[in-house]
Amino acid sequence: MMMRTLISLLTATLLFATGTALANNVQVTNVEIVSQDAALDQYVIEFDLFWENSWRVSDGPQNWDATWVFLKFTRHNQHDWHHGEWYRASDDAAADGHVFPAIARVQIPEDRKGAFIHRAQDGIGNFVLEGVQMIWDYSGEDLQDDAVLDISVHAIEMVYIPEGPFYLGDNGSYPNSFQVAGFNGQPFYVDSEDEAITLGGSNSSNLGNGVLVGDDPATIIDNFDELNTANLPADWPMGYHAMYVMKYEVTKAMYSEFFFTLTLEQNDEMFPDNCQVDNGGSYYLEFEDPYKPIACLTWAQIAAYLDWSGLRPLSETEYEKACRGPLDPVPNEYAWGTNGWYGAFHNANDLIRENEGEANEIIIDGVAEDAPNAAYVSVYGNTDHHVRVGIFAASVQNPTRLNTGATYYGLMEMTGNAEEAVISLSRSDTRDFSGLHGDGEVAGSGNASISVLQDWAFVNAVGVMRKGQFDTSTVSRRFYMAEIGTTMGFRACRTAP
Repeated sequence: MMMRTLISLLTATLLFATGTALANNVQVTNVEIVSQDAALDQYVIEFDLFWENSWRVSDGPQNWDATWVFLKFTRHNQHDWHHGEWYRASDDAAADGHVFPAIARVQIPEDRKGAFIHRAQDGIGNFVLEGVQMIWDYSGEDLQDDAVLDISVHAIEMVYIPEGPFYLGDNGSYPNSFQVAGFNGQPFYVDSEDEAITLGGSNSSNLGNGVLVGDDPATIIDNFDELNTANLPADWPMGYHAMYVMKYEVTKAMYSEFFFTLTLEQNDEMFPDNCQVDNGGSYYLEFEDPYKPIACLTWAQIAAYLDWSGLRPLSETEYEKACRGPLDPVPNEYAWGTNGWYGAFHNANDLIRENEGEANEIIIDGVAEDAPNAAYVSVYGNTDHHVRVGIFAASVQNPTRLNTGATYYGLMEMTGNAEEAVISLSRSDTRDFSGLHGDGEVAGSGNASISVLQDWAFVNAVGVMRKGQFDTSTVSRRFYMAEIGTTMGFRACRTAP
C-alpha cells in the first residue's frame, strides 16, 4: 500500500539508489531525478507505479480506484523530512508538463500536497504505469539549487466515491443509529451538501438518532435526543460531495513509513506504545505482521499520520455513504449489502492461510465462494484476531462484493477486521469538523499541527467507533465515544479535487 525510495541528488551529478518496498500491492519503483530547472525551482522526478486489482467502471458504482502519490524530502544526512508540493498551474496535469501514459489520468488538488493517479478508461486488473514524470515545485522551500537531498515517494491506494445522494440509517434493531427524527426508524435521505441540519427533536425534516428521553445514559453518545435539538453546521462533510477514501485500513507497514520520516524527538511522541513491536529503534519500527491493520494507536498518533500524508479523517456520515452508496438500506446490513455472514463466528486463528505474514498472504481454507467472508474476523482490540488488509479479495477465485466483504464502491473491511473511529457529530466541538486536509507537516513534537487538531476535534472526545463486537459491526451501528486514551485503527479520506 505504500513504499519509500530514497534518492540523493548531488550538484551536477545524480547519485541515486532505488529500492522496492511492497506493502499489500502498490509499488513505486525506478525512482530517478531526471532534470532540474533552477530558474523555475523545479525538479522532474520519474518513477514507475504499479498496483493490483485496479478498476474503473462506467456502470454500477461508476467509480475507480486510485493512488495518492506524495513526496517527502530532507537535506542529505539530516533526517529532517518535509512535504514536497507538485507543480500545478491548471486542472490539466499534462498541460502543466507532467508526463504519464495515456491510459492514466493525474489529478493534482489546489493545495498541491499530492496527486491522484488512476485509470483514464474503463478496465479491471493490474495497473502498470512506466515513466511517470512529476514536477516538484520547490520554490516555497528554503533550498539552495545545489542542495544535496534525500527524496521519498509514497503511494496510498484510494477509492473514488462519486457525488450523489444516500441514506443514513437502515431501520435495523440497533440503538443509536441515524434515522428521520420522530423515532419511526425510517432512514434519513441525504440529497445535498453545504446545508445546516437540525439534529434531534421530532420534526421529520430533522436527523434523529433513536435516543429517547429516559434511555440508559451509558448507551447515549449524543447531546441531542427526542426533545433536545442541536445544529449541524453547513460545512460539516456530509458525504454528498465526491471524495476519495482509503481502500484498506492503515497497516503497520504504512505507519512504519511515517515513523521513518520523523526526528528522534518526534519518534518518542509517535512510538506506538500499545503495539507489539518486534524491534523499534531510531527512526525504525519493525512488526512481525506488517500487513495487518495497525489497531493500537491513539488519536494523537492517528492525527499525526493523517496530517503528514495530506489526508483527513472520515466523518461518520461519510462512512455510511462509502459503505452503502446510493442503494436502499437493508436492516442490520454489513458493508457487503446483506445482514448475514458465512458460517459461525471465527477469528483469524481459525482460518487456514498460506504465505502467512507476507504481503501475498491468502486464505486457502475456511472461506466460501458464494457467501460473505469478512465477518469471520473479530474486531476486538486484540490484533491477533486481525488479518492482513485485502486478504478476502485475494482468497477467492471469482471475487464479488459479497464474498470479499467489499462496500458498494469497493472499499475493503469497512465492517470487519480492526476497529476504526470516525469524526462524530455527537458533540458541539466535534460538529465543528469542516473536512480540513492535512498539510503534510507535523509539529516539532511529532503531533499534527494545531489548525488540524482543532478542526478535527482531536483535543477532546472526538468520534465514535464504527466497529465494535463482531456480531454488531453493521454499517449503521454507532458505538461508544472514542476518547483521548482510546486505541484503534483507522483509514483516511480526502475531498475530491
